[in-house]
Amino acid sequence: MRNDVTLLIDFQNALYKYLSINYGLEHNNIRTGGIYGFVTHFSHLINVHKPTKVIVCNDYPPYKRSVTCAEYKGDRQKLEDDLFDYIQNSKKFCYKFLEYLGIPLWFEKGFECDDLFGAYCKKFDSESIILSSNDNDLNQLLNAKISIYKQNKQYTIDNFRQEFNIEPDDWIKVLAMSGTHNNLKNLYKGLGIKTAIKILKDKVKMDNMLFSYKEQYENNLKLIKLPYDDTITIPDFGKIAIIDSEREAINYLMREFGIRITSQMNESFAILRSTINLI
Repeated sequence: MRNDVTLLIDFQNALYKYLSINYGLEHNNIRTGGIYGFVTHFSHLINVHKPTKVIVCNDYPPYKRSVTCAEYKGDRQKLEDDLFDYIQNSKKFCYKFLEYLGIPLWFEKGFECDDLFGAYCKKFDSESIILSSNDNDLNQLLNAKISIYKQNKQYTIDNFRQEFNIEPDDWIKVLAMSGTHNNLKNLYKGLGIKTAIKILKDKVKMDNMLFSYKEQYENNLKLIKLPYDDTITIPDFGKIAIIDSEREAINYLMREFGIRITSQMNESFAILRSTINLI
């Protein structure tokens, strides 16, 4: 009998990847590139992993981390009105598609998608879990049952060990020294991941680093850890009524956006009908 597999999807990571790729797509003066890309990507994930549980997770700012660190994600540029509208409408369209399909969308105020991933992995650590995202902060969650799907490849704990020669638990220590994409600065100019790993493996160098940068290092650790705190509650998502709602989702895509239902999409719907489970 096939083992249960939970697929957690980073919504913004999936959507933003295709907003620019499909920027010019339109139907009846509606810009459809975002939803077309998301639905195509969603179907691909279902076909590859054949999950028995699917949860789409999203960010919900303002973030709790920004309260303790004003610089956190402070390098994000304000979007032009046209691009902002395109993104917001694409989100709305994708939310509706997930609603029609019966797939739960999970977000909690103050937390990022990565925090939801972390909370779920912490509570259900005996499950086989696949995290769909390109965010390398998630490396800290890897174990024998938890893997990451990024750049269309499965990234496992063995891949991580081979690449970095450390354990996942050490990853936040490395990032706390080298900095992250969320505008968390490295401890000093030129300190990257390779150098941070060398410091981590050398007790004398690590002690010297802590002597000079302990406060910044410890603050970075708190900001990088997943989940950020233990206040996240995992909701009861209810039953996924794929058999009843599949036709509505298909009609929605075709009617509103002129999206042709591909064999890949149909295959993913069939997989959901046959494998999806109650959370």
